[in-house]
Amino acid sequence: APPGRDARPTLLPGVFRPSPVQAVDGAFGPGFFDAIAALPPGDWSGPVESALGHHLVRVTERRAARLPGLAEVRDRVEQDWRATAAQSLREERYEALLSRYEVVRPDPAQVLAP
Repeated sequence: APPGRDARPTLLPGVFRPSPVQAVDGAFGPGFFDAIAALPPGDWSGPVESALGHHLVRVTERRAARLPGLAEVRDRVEQDWRATAAQSLREERYEALLSRYEVVRPDPAQVLAP
């Protein structure tokens, strides 16, 4: 809603399309999603308190949560798998390299001594 007499502009988006709990609570603070979850769709409600202040809120629709099918998330799953495999390989190579050397760390008191 446009800023009124008592309202102040914000950097938050004016509209949140159907969003998961993490997105809403990430923007407004923990518990905000739960505070608006029971509000009636279509009506303006509030003020609803968040970590950022008080808000007038209008819930426009509700969608039941669902798990996406593999076809919908396949690319992301593959990217995550590749990233994890690459990280594991880097760690293995680092450990192999480190095992070939003796690492000696100086005593901090000696390093800082004049």
